[in-house]
Amino acid sequence: MTCKLLDCGFKTIFIVVNDNTELENQNFDRFLRASQLNPSPLRDSQVNELMPDQLRMDVPRVVFCRKNSPRLQSLITNSRHFKNRVVIDDEADFATPNTKINKEDNESTAIHKYLGELVKLDEGGIYIGVTATPGRLDLNNTFLNKSEHWVFLNSHQKYKGRDFFFPDRIVIGTSDKRANKLMNSLYAPLLSKGAKYVNSSRRGAELIKYASNAFLATKITFINELANLSEKIGVNIEDISIGMGLDKRIGGRFLRAGPAYGGSCFPKDTRAIVDTAKEFKTDLSIIKNVIKSNENRSKILLNRVSKLLKNKIKNKRITFLGVTFKANTDDMRESSSLIMIPSLISKGAKIKYYDPSGYKKDFDKFKNVSFSENIKSACIDADMIIIHTEWNDFKALNFKKLSSKKNVIVYDMRNILSPDKMKKDKINYFGIGR
Repeated sequence: MTCKLLDCGFKTIFIVVNDNTELENQNFDRFLRASQLNPSPLRDSQVNELMPDQLRMDVPRVVFCRKNSPRLQSLITNSRHFKNRVVIDDEADFATPNTKINKEDNESTAIHKYLGELVKLDEGGIYIGVTATPGRLDLNNTFLNKSEHWVFLNSHQKYKGRDFFFPDRIVIGTSDKRANKLMNSLYAPLLSKGAKYVNSSRRGAELIKYASNAFLATKITFINELANLSEKIGVNIEDISIGMGLDKRIGGRFLRAGPAYGGSCFPKDTRAIVDTAKEFKTDLSIIKNVIKSNENRSKILLNRVSKLLKNKIKNKRITFLGVTFKANTDDMRESSSLIMIPSLISKGAKIKYYDPSGYKKDFDKFKNVSFSENIKSACIDADMIIIHTEWNDFKALNFKKLSSKKNVIVYDMRNILSPDKMKKDKINYFGIGR
């Protein structure tokens, strides 16, 4: 199916995309091929060679700009003389690399600055796709008061691998028919594969995104709390997860007990939606308790570590297999390892860690923490091995050969190993909620 973006009434369309990983680069190239854009889209480097005089205003163009391109801001600046242009940016802070969003903030500050920059540059209509905290774009923003400007929300979330091309839904928040037509055309290749297209108000799209992540965070926290109960009454939490998940009203995804949730979305989005609710004098008590429970999760797991070591942590050699917040990423943002490792060090433990994504500078400031180049060197002299992240690399390990210590304790925080096999191999094995 041909993507007829240029039939939407715009002369120049800038689409800002992420390029942080090789996988996202592959997604980017596959999307270009699937879109069948005509004329062929320009890369930001190609546009830079033509700018500013040789890129004619009367020739319709689609320009793909990468997030980390140093030319991105100059592209937008030099395009100010184009009439009827559009900038589609999945996250507004892509174009404002100097604006960092810290733990206490959300995207609204970066978005406001970005919108302000574009207003100064604009001589034609600008459409910007962003994901923002509910209601924040409406607050004290002169950009939105100009009738010729429109902001629409693109809540097509970041999918990895196959899921990128087979999303469940694409949510676009706008009341402007031309913006809606533009985004429908942009996502035509994905819609043809079965994705659902949802057009709501801008605030509706904002709330859909944040409510979705808050709900998934709630499922994770719910099963983690049930795991605590399961340990007390001698029930296997895996049985609970399977039994619940087979109910189609509930579903099995995100019902895996383990460490606290982390990453760039769930912690930030749960805090943001609670802050927004407070601003509008609404009490989201469930989500507030989810945040509180998740913040307490690492403490509960650390208490279990201490108990397994008979409260003798000083000088114990503890190995972490995986330190990222989940598998198949190098993302350390709000990973529970950033809480657990420093806590164990403060009690005198000596920590080694191995992660398939490599060395982490996050631990440089701590003494008695070292990165191992392979699993064997990480585990050879360990008193306890903690499986913190569910990498496939850790699912079929022979702990008898890995560790030189006969009584090594294996604490599987992801329940990726078989308790029966560990018992057969005479390994001191412990899982979550088992």
